[in-house]
Amino acid sequence: MSFVTTKLLYPYPKPPSYSIASHPEHLIWIPTADAATPLIPCFYYPSESENARFFLIFCHGNGCDIGSMHTLMIDYRSALNVHILAFEFPSYGLCSGTPSEAAINNHTKHAFHFVHNIIGWPAENIIFYGHSMGSGTACFATSYFLQNHIPIGGLILQSAFKSLSDVARDTLAIFRYLFTSIWNNVEEMKFITCPVLLMHGARDSLIALEHSQRLCDACVSDKKHLAVIDYGDHNTIRAEDRVEHIRQFLNENFLNNHQRLPLPSLHLDEKYWTAPNSVSQPAVDTATGGLFSNLLGLSTASVNVVSSSLRWTRSSLSS
Repeated sequence: MSFVTTKLLYPYPKPPSYSIASHPEHLIWIPTADAATPLIPCFYYPSESENARFFLIFCHGNGCDIGSMHTLMIDYRSALNVHILAFEFPSYGLCSGTPSEAAINNHTKHAFHFVHNIIGWPAENIIFYGHSMGSGTACFATSYFLQNHIPIGGLILQSAFKSLSDVARDTLAIFRYLFTSIWNNVEEMKFITCPVLLMHGARDSLIALEHSQRLCDACVSDKKHLAVIDYGDHNTIRAEDRVEHIRQFLNENFLNNHQRLPLPSLHLDEKYWTAPNSVSQPAVDTATGGLFSNLLGLSTASVNVVSSSLRWTRSSLSS
C-alpha cells in the first residue's frame, strides 16, 4: 500500500490521547510474535462485578485511539456488566508499526489470544465489537476463528461497512483508483454463524444504512438482528440506545446458555503492566495530518461518538 493510500485510510490522532502514565490502572501490554510490534498497548477493564460472564474485545474506529474510547469503555463495563479489552492499531496511540489491513488483523488475533489463551476466558463468552472502521477487523476475526472451529460467542457491529474499499471510493472519488479490496465484510458474513447484532443510524451519510442491511442479508447466522436508529447519523447514536440494544442481544442469545461455564481469575501478571523501554510519547506528525484526515470523514467519526456519549451521565447507566 502506498504512502498516500495509508494516510488516506488510517488518519491516526496526532498526538495520541493518552500517555504511558495517564491511565496506569488500565494500560497493559500484550505480547505478539512480530518483531516489528513486540507488544501491543491495550486498555483493560475487568468488571467490578463477580457475575460478569462476557468479555468484549473492542475494535475502535478511525481518527481515534484507545485513549479516546476510555470514558465509553468505562460506561459500557458498568452498564453491561462485562469485561473489556480495547487494543491499539499499529501507529495509533503508543503503538509502533505501520497500519494496514493485515497488521490490524494480526493485532485483533493477538487480542483474542490474550483473552482466551492467557487469561483463559472461554471462547463462547468472548464477543467482538467493531465500530466503524473497526467493523472490518472484527468481522475478519470472528470469521477466521469460526472457520478454525473456535466457537466465538458473538459479534456486535456499529456503523459497519460492506467493505472499507467501498467507503473510501464513495468518499474519496478522486482517489478511487488507489483502492482495491480492503476488509470485505460481506464475504466474511458468509462464515459467521454466531449471534450478530448490527446497529446503524438511518441518517448516516458517511456509511449508509444500506451497508448494514447488506451485511445482515449476507450473514448466515440464524441469530442476527439489525437495529436501525431512526434519528441517528454516523456520530449521534446515543449511548443509552446502544446499551439497550446490546443488553437485549445478550439476554436473548446468551443468558441461559452460558451461566454455568467456569470462568478464570482476572489477575494479571505484573509483566503485562510494564511498558517496554523503547516506548515514548510519539511526536506530532504535521506533514500530512490535516489534509488527509479531513478528506475521509471516518477520521473524526469515532471522536464525535465519544463526545456525544459524555453527555450520558453515570446515573443514567445505573437506572
